[in-house]
Amino acid sequence: MGQKIRFTVLEGNERNCGEPLRLLFSGSPAERYDIIDRAFDEGGYRVCFKARLPIALFRSAVRANLFRCDLMFFQHQSGKEYSPQAEEFISPLWVRASASLPLNPSTKSAKSDIRKVFGNGLVWSVVRDTAAVEVFCTTMWGPMVKKRYPFKNVDEDLDSWTRYESDLLQISDSSGWIAGALIRYDGTIPHVWRLGIKNGDLSLWNKGVSAAVYYFTSEYLYSKGYEEVSYGLSRAFLNDGVLQYKKKWGIVLDGFQKYRYAIRVLRKNRAVASFFLHNPFCCILGNKLVAAIFIIGEQVAQEEISRYRSRYSFDGINELHIYNVLNLRLVSRTLR
Repeated sequence: MGQKIRFTVLEGNERNCGEPLRLLFSGSPAERYDIIDRAFDEGGYRVCFKARLPIALFRSAVRANLFRCDLMFFQHQSGKEYSPQAEEFISPLWVRASASLPLNPSTKSAKSDIRKVFGNGLVWSVVRDTAAVEVFCTTMWGPMVKKRYPFKNVDEDLDSWTRYESDLLQISDSSGWIAGALIRYDGTIPHVWRLGIKNGDLSLWNKGVSAAVYYFTSEYLYSKGYEEVSYGLSRAFLNDGVLQYKKKWGIVLDGFQKYRYAIRVLRKNRAVASFFLHNPFCCILGNKLVAAIFIIGEQVAQEEISRYRSRYSFDGINELHIYNVLNLRLVSRTLR
């Protein structure tokens, strides 16, 4: 029978301009929901249809745009040859972040977060105890993930920690244990793997819990002799809140995972332009990671380039590429 491509056609109003947007998506459900959240406004979306086609027929249908879509996201493996087509970008689904120890953040925001940690009396301890990890996964990590990512099947991952050597960093205030992080040891550097807050209560972030995880894991791991830590994966969209939060702690984007998107423009319109203008992303060119940023017009002022460099420049990104969103021509190419 041969391999077939599963895909879904969705439509709704684009999140920022409100114009109709029709997407062709091929990939895993978790990635589909992420793109849906970025693409469509609060009015929601509808699934026009789902289908499976042989690879050759799918490619022909996309070339002819038989499904009358504006934008395509096609998930594929990096190990398999995939040649970008015209008006198409290759982007990693995820980028990996690491940092040198001890953390020495220079941004005002990170320093303010650290002051909040101590102002709220947060302290830390580390245990390697099976019962404590089970409590953490079922009452902190699981509930938090369910609230933040309601489409993720958390239950099937609850016990996956048992496959790894790990430490549990516990964060407490005057009321007791309120948050934590699992630190996993299964590679050359430790990996801050799972974060959780008591009963999934997202208001606890306001106490500085997230900053406490970064700062306290740095203190602990550095005291054990480690010089580097992995802070896990982030979406490759450069305005992503998690990625921007990690940026202020001095991370390096040191790798991109095996799965990638081919992002292809099928029809130019206002909705597609708005999506690109508001969702710059990491782009893979050969073995380089570049930032793909979009503007309206053929010229960009130096002060604008400086502003983009300030927000979208990461250690690990080689260049900033700025495109005219109206025709996808490269307007400016500058080193990070």
